[in-house]
Amino acid sequence: MTANNPYVTGELADQTCTGAVFSSFTFNTAAFSSCDFYWVTQNDGSSIPTWLVPNIGGSHNNTFSCINPSSIATYTIKVTCIDSIRNTANLTFSLTVSNNVPVASSAIGTKTAYPAEQFKLRFRETYTDADEAGTNAQWMTFSIAETLQSWMNLDSNRGYLIANAPTSAAGSTYTYTLSATDTLQTVTESFSIKVNQRPSYSTNFYTSYTDY
Repeated sequence: MTANNPYVTGELADQTCTGAVFSSFTFNTAAFSSCDFYWVTQNDGSSIPTWLVPNIGGSHNNTFSCINPSSIATYTIKVTCIDSIRNTANLTFSLTVSNNVPVASSAIGTKTAYPAEQFKLRFRETYTDADEAGTNAQWMTFSIAETLQSWMNLDSNRGYLIANAPTSAAGSTYTYTLSATDTLQTVTESFSIKVNQRPSYSTNFYTSYTDY
C-alpha cells in the first residue's frame, strides 16, 4: 500500500462557540493535503467535549457543531490528518466558548401596588441577551433570593411576578433580590414593591337656588 504522505498546507483559524445554544463553524480542508480521514482530540490527546461534534472528511459537510456548550472555557483542539497507512500531519486551533451576560434595559427600582388590585411585574420585558435571536430573553429564567409574601407569586420561566396585596399591607415596602440567568451567567439587581392605599374621594354636591 502506497502512502499519501499527508502534509500541512495552511492554518486552522481560531473559533468561537456561543454557550448554551447551537452554533457551528466551517473546517478549512485546504489546511491539509492527502488526508484519508481525520482524528480530532484536545491538544493533550484527551477527548474533545461531548458537545463538540466534528463533521469533517469524506462525504461530510466539513463543519464543527457546538451543541449547547455547558461552560465558558477555552480549548486547544488538535486535528490530525491521517493517510491509509497511518502517516499523519496535524494542526491545532483555539476554541473559545463565550456567553453574553443578560442585560437590563433599565433598573426596576420601586414599583407601586395597591390593596385588592392585581399587580404584575414583567421581568422578561426588561432583560435581553445578545446570545439569542429574539428581542426578549425567551429562555432566560428568573429567581428571587428572599421568601416572597404569601400573596405574591413568581413564574420563573415566564418571567413575571403577580401580587394581590391585602389591605393590611398598605404602607409597607418589600425589597427583593432578583437573579436573571441565561444558563451560563447570572446578573442580579434589587427592586422594591411599595403598597399604597389609594386615596378615597368624597364629593359633595351643592345646589344654589336664586329667587327672582
